[in-house]
Amino acid sequence: EGPEHIVDPRNPIDYTDGLFVEKYWKEMYQEYAHDTVKRYWKKEDFPKYKFILEKGTGLTLKESFLRKYMNSRIDDVIIMSEPMYYMDKKYIMFYFNISYFSGGLNPEVVIMKKENGKWVVVREIGDYIYY
Repeated sequence: EGPEHIVDPRNPIDYTDGLFVEKYWKEMYQEYAHDTVKRYWKKEDFPKYKFILEKGTGLTLKESFLRKYMNSRIDDVIIMSEPMYYMDKKYIMFYFNISYFSGGLNPEVVIMKKENGKWVVVREIGDYIYY
């Protein structure tokens, strides 16, 4: 939260696996802090999957969405934020959550890096509390 990344000085372990670099963190914060993401997911980003793409704002299921799909055969809902680039586009980060109409949340931030032309997961951070 905010441009500052606070590390507990009493705990020498770097839980960011070296991914946190203050210069790049501040650059990313400046670019994305005011909802300036200009890249949005498209169905073409996921060519192997058959799904319904719904655009929305926020990271929760809205009442209109719930009414639209409540009695359908859709059980799983994947919520993803727009991608944010980090460290001169070396990494991509986004919020990811699989939610169910019956309840349950497992939110996480996914960090990926491009290797050999493909994005691979570097880190999944799921220790945030989200309400």
